[in-house]
Amino acid sequence: MRFVKAFVLCLLLLVSILAAGAARPEQSWTGEISDSACNKEHQGPEGEAVPPAPECVKVCLRGGSKYVFVAGGENVYKIANQDHPDLAKFAGKPIKLSGGLKGDVVTVLKIEAN
Repeated sequence: MRFVKAFVLCLLLLVSILAAGAARPEQSWTGEISDSACNKEHQGPEGEAVPPAPECVKVCLRGGSKYVFVAGGENVYKIANQDHPDLAKFAGKPIKLSGGLKGDVVTVLKIEAN
């Protein structure tokens, strides 16, 4: 019985340590929701007019691109949760994004107009 209690205690301690290590503090950035075809700059084939950024993102998504986040016009991050409801709403517009960052992938928690 004593062994079982010690085992359970150790297991709970291990789970707590792993959970604390996995937790990432929420961060915020300003930038734009773009698409993986255009990334930092919306541009069409040479000589063709480019639609405004919100429409360009929609066109590229229909072509198979994924949402990306361009922070401060410089860094491009993949977005983990492509189904976040605010991605389409704010695509191509200046935003403030809050979420977690792991490597070059952002998990979106909240998006607001900037």
